[in-house]
Amino acid sequence: MVKRRIMELVIVALAFQVLLLPVSNTAHAEDITYRVDHEYAKIWINQDGTIDLNYTIKLTCLSGTIGGFYVGQPTEDFKIGEAYAINGNKLTVVDASTGDNYRVDVTLANRTVKGQTSEFTLLTNVGKIIFEDKTNTGNYGLQFTTSWFEDAEVIDLRIMIVFPPGAEPEDVRNTPDWSTTPTHDPEENGRLTMYWERANIAVGQKFTVGVSFPSKLMPDFKPNGSSGWTSIMTLIAVVGGIAFFGVIMAILIIVIRRAKRKSYTSPQMQIEALGIKRGLTAVEAAQLIDLPPQKVAVTMLYSLLMKKAISVEGVEPNIKLKVLQNPQELRYYEIEFLKSINPDGILNEEKLAHTIMYLRDTIDYKLKGYCREDTIKYYKDIVEKAWKQVETAQTPELASNLFNENLLWLLMDGRYVDRTKETFTPIIFIPNPDWWWYSYNRRYLPTLGLPSTQQLSSIPSIPGTDFANSIATSLEQASSKLVSDIEKFTKNILPPPPQKIQSREPVQHKSKCVCACASCACACVCVSCACACASGGAH
Repeated sequence: MVKRRIMELVIVALAFQVLLLPVSNTAHAEDITYRVDHEYAKIWINQDGTIDLNYTIKLTCLSGTIGGFYVGQPTEDFKIGEAYAINGNKLTVVDASTGDNYRVDVTLANRTVKGQTSEFTLLTNVGKIIFEDKTNTGNYGLQFTTSWFEDAEVIDLRIMIVFPPGAEPEDVRNTPDWSTTPTHDPEENGRLTMYWERANIAVGQKFTVGVSFPSKLMPDFKPNGSSGWTSIMTLIAVVGGIAFFGVIMAILIIVIRRAKRKSYTSPQMQIEALGIKRGLTAVEAAQLIDLPPQKVAVTMLYSLLMKKAISVEGVEPNIKLKVLQNPQELRYYEIEFLKSINPDGILNEEKLAHTIMYLRDTIDYKLKGYCREDTIKYYKDIVEKAWKQVETAQTPELASNLFNENLLWLLMDGRYVDRTKETFTPIIFIPNPDWWWYSYNRRYLPTLGLPSTQQLSSIPSIPGTDFANSIATSLEQASSKLVSDIEKFTKNILPPPPQKIQSREPVQHKSKCVCACASCACACVCVSCACACASGGAH
């Protein structure tokens, strides 16, 4: 009797464990939360009508543990190339598509637990993605949506497309507006590249880009279904009314097949005419309203100081800079500015002039289709509103903080120094301990070497007159000592040049950069090529 009772207890215990097992697993899966720190996508358009794609994805586990990651693909016609961890170790990848959810499952090198990060790259080759652009006759089109995530936000998203050989900026169209001017990249054998970047993509949000380019760049490629209508018309001519019903059925089949292509249709290109171009940065606006080149360069300098990407080591006889490690996200002109810094910290006049020309050409490209006059007025109004906020602030603390936050816009005012004196002379300037430009007792450009916490606690307020004079001195130093020869620097800025009227294995294997620069030899994160339409996520 006792033995029977013991056996019953054992059976009940085993059954209880079996019942708990799926519940435990389910709870474990539900505990997974994460964020995508960056998702970098690069696309090479191949002559055979396929694209080589590679994602570089970095994720942070917020709870639970993550052993793998799904990466969506644009169509069902994809072939997996290779995947690697950030340390170079090859990763296991399998096709995990179900129904019309096309995706690749990447097994991480190690399970990622709370607080840890993982980073990997995935290379694939995708077909059935290049189609005729019926909006722009004689063009092919590509529309591409990055892999999106229903359970995570994306902090930093970048996309770069490498066009077929022979493409020129004036030949291609795009939507939405690119983030930096299309350039011929030496790292891509001179092929034209186009770049987009976005920040803080919300959970479940999708981001799509579209490009259109001349079909003559791919003379041996014919999109699937491009000759279908010709065949149908020939059939109609031959059989006439006898085969009418059969023709209707054939048309229906073609329509159904094309419908299965989902969102990857020819991009619709639209140009806004006589409107305001919004979304420019303060530095871009400074170039737009035609500030002197050295003042535009000063706004770049201050922009990099604010991001703690550089520090000023001295100003005699000229400004001497030091490039700092791990800066914040840099824009294309900031990257070019860093390239112009010589090893000794002195700015190179020719390279700095190139940076100004690069900025100018980018602004000109961005203004295509928009009203330049209305756009200039729009940004001048922004500058005036920024000053009004500082001048009408109710307290010295608020005025000081607004001055710091809006500095790059305030610099564009022709009366910048005078307005600073008028605003702060009657009041006391209250420095924020974390302010990047703590220039008290300094008579030249600020550095980033802030005092210790103990020292900061005893920092006194600054008399408004002293602060205004310090600001004026700093700006004067920056403008006059930026380069050794201002005249040479200015002469180096030239007028804008006239415009120039079968294997399915991925061919791209070496890691490339997705960044806002021509050569990628700068402060940016390197990846290969990438893309996806289907959703992805951790598991």
